[in-house]
This record gives sequence, structure tokens and C-alpha cells, in this order.
Amino acid sequence: MKEETIKYPGFRWFVAITYIVVIISSALVLISITPLMGEVAKSIGQDVGVTAGIVMSTFNLLVALGAIAGGPIVDKFGVTKVWFGCLALLILGQLLTPVLGHSGTGMTVLRVIQGAGTGPIMGCCAALAAQWFPKKERGILTGMQGLAMGAGVAIGTIVGPALAQVTGNWQTGLACEAGFTILALIMAIVVAVGPKPPVVDVQASDSEHLGDIAKEVKTAILQPATISALICAFGLAWVFQAMGDLTPSYLAIDPPVGLGKGALLGGTIFSTFSVAYMIGAVSSQFFTDKVCKGSTRTTIFIGFIISAITVFGLKISGIVLNQSILIVVLIISGLFMSMIQPQVNAFLAVNYPEHLVGKVGGTIYGLSVFGGVGGATAGAYALHATGGYLMGLNIIVIVCVIGTLGTIFLKPPKMYISASENSTDSGIQQ
Repeated sequence: MKEETIKYPGFRWFVAITYIVVIISSALVLISITPLMGEVAKSIGQDVGVTAGIVMSTFNLLVALGAIAGGPIVDKFGVTKVWFGCLALLILGQLLTPVLGHSGTGMTVLRVIQGAGTGPIMGCCAALAAQWFPKKERGILTGMQGLAMGAGVAIGTIVGPALAQVTGNWQTGLACEAGFTILALIMAIVVAVGPKPPVVDVQASDSEHLGDIAKEVKTAILQPATISALICAFGLAWVFQAMGDLTPSYLAIDPPVGLGKGALLGGTIFSTFSVAYMIGAVSSQFFTDKVCKGSTRTTIFIGFIISAITVFGLKISGIVLNQSILIVVLIISGLFMSMIQPQVNAFLAVNYPEHLVGKVGGTIYGLSVFGGVGGATAGAYALHATGGYLMGLNIIVIVCVIGTLGTIFLKPPKMYISASENSTDSGIQQ
């Protein structure tokens, strides 16, 4: 079905808002624990490096596996059913935190449950954009994903320590966050009983003349543009995860390991990065169109380069010991780092056929999350091996530089170019 014949209901904006709330709920689960890493380490009897590995590497591994599986699952069962299952797992993990959060084994089980619930949620953005939004609006939805992640990180780094302080322990504090996840579940139910997406069964209707869908997916994934998009997404996942894992605890933990600002103040300072991340994500399309003349590659390249410079700045004593300068550096870092993933998602949503974008997007996101696993694991190992954070920050800078290589072949695949020529928002195709 041609796009000009499809009527996209206004309900799509409620769907977008729901997706924001769903992502925020998963981001809370991801990040709220990081400013509390010192307290978690004491509770389970491990050093901070080992604790970070248990808490973050386990979570991200399950996110990666869940995102890869999420593409086909979304295609088979639909977005809302996937949301139901994922949110149920998140709620279960949150409510079990006071029960299982006193040992390394218990924390591993919790993070397995929570990671499995997060992966498919994060992997369904491209499919959701293709089903509910015209091509000219898909960049808006992919930007909203970055906004939601930034909002969740900003809220989590403040609310996690605050709830721990109010309730008297971090386990009960994190369990209280289940209330927000329940709200997300309620909104998902409204989406399920509301109007259906205008593009529901694109695979059945559009792929009849294209042959075996598995061969199509394989061909799409092996396109140079897809591989380039994967490199960019992988690098961003590594950098963002390592930044979120290391920086809050770096700010919070006492010297000589950290900067000694405490969990609440450290989380509050880091929230400036998260707020900037929100702003950068939703303005990434404007930046691409107006500043980069429609070049997605340029936006992503700039995002990685400025991220490398600002993260390197976190090693400089003149920056980290001056709170005002530190906040400015974190804001700049968040603004430009956040522009990378929305542009990768928008590139996929615009330049790949609707019946493939869910599988390709889910596969790319799922594989890229292994970058998050790498970021979490490398950061935890560096912290454990050196007793400090500088090596972990060095690794982030190196990965940022590598990420720029992903822009080399990020051009619309020639075999799908005819599908993109009718798009009115050609600015995000390059």
C-alpha cells in the first residue's frame, strides 16, 4: 500500500507518549541503581568493580538478547503484547529487590529478569515508527526514544538515591519505583484497546512478490549501510552505557576512588547530562536539517567527536574540581551524544521497506546492545583492576573515535532507493 493512501490517526501521538513512559520505566530500572553502587557493594559483600559487573553487565547482556529476539516477537505478536510481557518482568524485578537484593546471586537473578524485560522494549522503535507514522514524522518518534531514555536517566539518578534515603535502604527505594512501571502498563492497555495501527500486516501484503522474507532480511542486514548503522549504534551503546555506569558512581564515591560528592548530589549533577540528552535527542533532526544540511552522517560524526572530547575532559582536574565547569561539560556531552541513535533509527525507518524495518531495526539494536555489555564490562574491569575511573574514561574516548568509522558507508541502500524517493523528508536519508 502506498503511503499517500494511508490515513494515520491522531491516536498515534498517544502511542508515542505511551512509548516514552514505557522507555522511562525501563530506564529507571537500568540507571537508578548506579549512584547507589557503593551501598550495593556493601550489601552483597563485593568491591565496586565486581558489583558493577554483576549489576550492569548482566543486565545489558539480557537487554541485547532480548532486543534481538524482540524484532521477530514484535512482528508476530504486536508491540502492545510485547510491552505487556516486558513491563510485567520489570515490575516483578522491582518488587523482588527487597527480597533478593542482599547477595550477589540474588542481584544476578534480579538483573536477568529486568534485562529480559527491557530488551524488546528498546528494540521496537523502528517497527513502531513504520506502523504508526508517515515517513516525514518517523524521525520525531525516533528522537522521542532518546528523549525518553534521557528523561529516565535524569529521573533515575535523582529518584533512586532519594527513595533510598526516604525509605532507609536502597532495596526498598528501588522497589517503590514499580509504581511508575504500573502506570506504563496501564497506558499500554489503553493502546491495546484503542485504534489499530494503519500499517498492521505489511509483511503479508508487501512481501508476497519479494520472495522468501528470510532471504530479504539477510540481504538487508548485509548491506554496507546496515553494517555502518550497526557500527554507529554499537559504539553509541558502548559509550552511553559506560557513561551511565561509571560517571554517577565516579561523582558519588569518596576519594581517592571518586570525587566524594555523595549519592544524591552526584546523581543530581549527572542528571544535567541526562536532561541535555533529552534535549539533544528531540532536536537531533533539526540539527541535521539546519546545521548539517540534511546529512545524517555528519550529525553522527559530530556526535561522536564531541562526545570523545567531553569525556576526555572528565579526566582533567581543572574541570572535575570546578562544579560549574563540570556541569557545562556534562551538558555538552549529553546534547551531542544523544543525537546519534535517533539519526540511526530515522535512517532505518525512512530508507528500508516497512516489512523489513522491524527485523532490521531489532537486529541492529539487539547487536548494538552488546556494545552496552562491552561498555559495562570494560568499565567494571577497569575499575576493579585499577581501583579508579580514569582507564574506563579512556576506553570511552577510544570507542567514540571508532564510532566515527560507522559513518563511512551510511548512505541509502541502492536496492531500496526507489522506496525513499517518494519521501518528503529526504533530509534524513543521507
